[in-house]
Amino acid sequence: LYIQKKRIDCAKELLQEGYSVTETAHRLDFCSSNYFSTVFHRIAQVTPTQYRDAERAKNSSSHAK
Repeated sequence: LYIQKKRIDCAKELLQEGYSVTETAHRLDFCSSNYFSTVFHRIAQVTPTQYRDAERAKNSSSHAK
């Protein structure tokens, strides 16, 4: 569980940098993007896409100020 949490922390950084869900899963050696999404959702309580979109919205609103 600890290792998976660390991998999800890394995934969050990659998603914030603009990597796709599939590329993020591949870079972190998940066997499939579907499995990556399942693990991400279990740990982060949101899907990778929801997380990425929320971060983008947060960043764009902070740039607008």
